[in-house]
Amino acid sequence: MDPPGEATGGVARGKPGHKHTSRWRGNSSDASSRWRGMMTKSHGKADKAAESAESATAAAQGNTELFGLLRQDHEMVRELLKRIEKSSSGQVELRQELFSKLEHELLVHMEAEERFFYTALEQHDESREGALESYEEHQVTKSIIGAFNGLAVDDARWPAKLRVLGQLVRRHEDEEEHKLFKVAKKVLGNDQLQGIAARVQDLRRERSAPKAAANVVSAQEGRRK
Repeated sequence: MDPPGEATGGVARGKPGHKHTSRWRGNSSDASSRWRGMMTKSHGKADKAAESAESATAAAQGNTELFGLLRQDHEMVRELLKRIEKSSSGQVELRQELFSKLEHELLVHMEAEERFFYTALEQHDESREGALESYEEHQVTKSIIGAFNGLAVDDARWPAKLRVLGQLVRRHEDEEEHKLFKVAKKVLGNDQLQGIAARVQDLRRERSAPKAAANVVSAQEGRRK
């Protein structure tokens, strides 16, 4: 039988046990250092990944915000056109009310695009031609809107002019959403998109109360010059 304190295996008997403990402590220290190094690298990669994700999210939000605002305007105009077209010539007051709303929405929307969106696109070769064409289509639209002034709602020419206006506006909006918006996403940076969206919203608030069409058109033409 072994004496007390001298268990078989020698772990408690001096040097062998002490050497084992020393090796364990050394390995633990090395492992801890390696672990800290790996965690530091891991956190660095995670931070970079988070920054990239935030940047991508911000870019997506900028795009969505501006183009979402413009698409909202388009949808509102399409809905107003649809309601006017469904009304009868006998619904004079309803037609007048709806057309007044349509006129206001179109003029504010066109002013916002011309002042902030098209001017930004004109600075880039890839988008300049599309922006200039869209601007010219706006001028034709304003001319047709002006032709309604002094024309009675129950006049036989009124629905004919409305059809021409509706065709022009719908085609313009479709081309803008399917062509110009795509080009704009390529040439305009996220900060620029967000800035344009903010200015569009500010203009909306400024123009919240309907104004006479002639005053809005005059202001637009003055700024363009």
